Amino acid sequence: MQAIILGTPFLNGRTALSYYVLFMFVLFFVLLTIVENLRWIGYGITSFIMLFFVAHFLHSVNLQSVHEWRFDCNTYKVHAYLQSYMKEHPEVKTIDLNTHWLFNPSFGFYCITGKTPWLNLTEYHKETDTTSQTLFYYAVHDEASQLNNYTVALDFPDNAGVLLIKK
Repeated sequence: MQAIILGTPFLNGRTALSYYVLFMFVLFFVLLTIVENLRWIGYGITSFIMLFFVAHFLHSVNLQSVHEWRFDCNTYKVHAYLQSYMKEHPEVKTIDLNTHWLFNPSFGFYCITGKTPWLNLTEYHKETDTTSQTLFYYAVHDEASQLNNYTVALDFPDNAGVLLIKK
């Protein structure tokens, strides 16, 4: 609401959380003062404000991802798909995966920590690797059209991600 009413940029991350506590602290005492001084009108004003906050929360809640890391919300689904692919194809002992630069750090984390010894992740790169020879390519929809030697294995339209498999 602050961006619409006041024209300020959105607060995000830890900054928003710290300001939220301060805002609620001030709001509590303002509402307490209104109720003590205006009794029934105060109850009405307080009820309206609380109803507004509940409606705003219900409209804004997102249980699938957070604002900053929306693109990483399907990492587990991609991992699960790759593991199921290996079970269905026992001749495949390791999987080569190329990724769009946005998805690379989360997969890199699993490789570095040793949680996915079966995964060979290509190096971080910013450009679309149209000459990629990996079995899978996790890309954004915009770059998927450039990868002619791949076909769609999993599609995530909500966050613009698509897992491609070599034709």
